[in-house]
Amino acid sequence: MRREIISQPDENKSDTLVAYCSCTGNTGKIAEYLINMTHADSYVIEAEVPYTVEDLAYNNSSCRSNQEQGNKSARPAISKPLESIENYDVIYLGYPIWWSEEPRIIDTFLESYNFSDKIVIPLCTSGNSAIGNSSDNLKNLANSGNWFSGERLETDISENDIKSWISSLN
Repeated sequence: MRREIISQPDENKSDTLVAYCSCTGNTGKIAEYLINMTHADSYVIEAEVPYTVEDLAYNNSSCRSNQEQGNKSARPAISKPLESIENYDVIYLGYPIWWSEEPRIIDTFLESYNFSDKIVIPLCTSGNSAIGNSSDNLKNLANSGNWFSGERLETDISENDIKSWISSLN
């Protein structure tokens, strides 16, 4: 059963966390597969001011997501941030690709915690973009931890393909 956490984990929780941002549901679907397969705790990285359809209107140069992505120092506030990731050994970090990079809210998440002694497995989804520089960006922003190479997963990936991918990580 999925356990969503929003505060300090306790000893009855998993040592694995799936933390993810999903504005359209694509990354969320993959995160749910991972949560169920790994019996991980889950944490949804949501903006304090939720993203709307208008905020994600990529064809509008003045939309919120374009403005954030155009400003490398933008750090959108996170709603209900975790107190700590201390009790987790493995963290799957899921996010969409926005303009060949991670959304700036992922940068906020990374700069909020200490990833020392953590295994971090980044994964992303995108309609048509590659993983780009996002995996390297994440590792550099966290500045600690044991980072796996990032993986771009198709939005229509099957549960069996997710199982195969997880198996290939070991």
